[in-house]
Amino acid sequence: MDEYTFARFYPMKIFSWNVRGGGGRKGFLAQTRYFISKYNLDIMALMETRVNSSRAHKIIAKLNFQNAFEIPPDGFSGGMWLVWKNSANFELKVVVSHNRFIHCQIRDNIKENSWLATFVYGFPHHHLQSQLWEDIASLNRGNDLPWMIIGNLNELSTSEDKLAKKKGNSTRFNKFNNFLHTNNLMDISHIGLPYTWWNSRLEDQAIVERLDRALANPVWLSIYKEAYVENLPIIGSDHGPMLLFLSNQVLTKRFSPL
Repeated sequence: MDEYTFARFYPMKIFSWNVRGGGGRKGFLAQTRYFISKYNLDIMALMETRVNSSRAHKIIAKLNFQNAFEIPPDGFSGGMWLVWKNSANFELKVVVSHNRFIHCQIRDNIKENSWLATFVYGFPHHHLQSQLWEDIASLNRGNDLPWMIIGNLNELSTSEDKLAKKKGNSTRFNKFNNFLHTNNLMDISHIGLPYTWWNSRLEDQAIVERLDRALANPVWLSIYKEAYVENLPIIGSDHGPMLLFLSNQVLTKRFSPL
């Protein structure tokens, strides 16, 4: 009797983008729908949407996802949308919301496991970040559940995360790195552009930084060993989108009939 091995493969794709008020920008809808169609996205998180709930609902409906969760902006700043498709391959449930993050539980029906996902829009004002990191850390404190964090974190980890005449503040690095170390979080490997934000200036006045990233703990990384992020070009916003690919390959054994 011959033995055969089959693989079920479904690459889950998660998209994260600070659209910098894109909800009210001409061409935003067409550009966003282009990303959705090109990459066949499963989950999309948009930050700094800057539009009220009434208008947000109308725009979200045109993105053709079956599920949505919105954090309204604070005046003319902030705002987050999380949208996801109905799929036999995964289930998403929002567990906790905050004005700067949406925390979810995701059931992977192919790998038959569950994990935590936190979609984050960090404060642009750095004196507010320490409390945000504490609030996020509390989401998985006392557990060792698989955990992934993705979004515009608005933080640097090393001086290499910034290209400019003036480098970043090492005290700022230390606070963020302490958060990473305390919560056992590591960068998910990435390809594409090395920086995700540009100040839209040229030559000597240009500043580029890696403010957007995806992080995970070792438990999550052991499940999705081949996961990686692609940093896409910075177009239509001062931030470039991130696209996280999750390999959901599962090997199963079958035997030929006698």
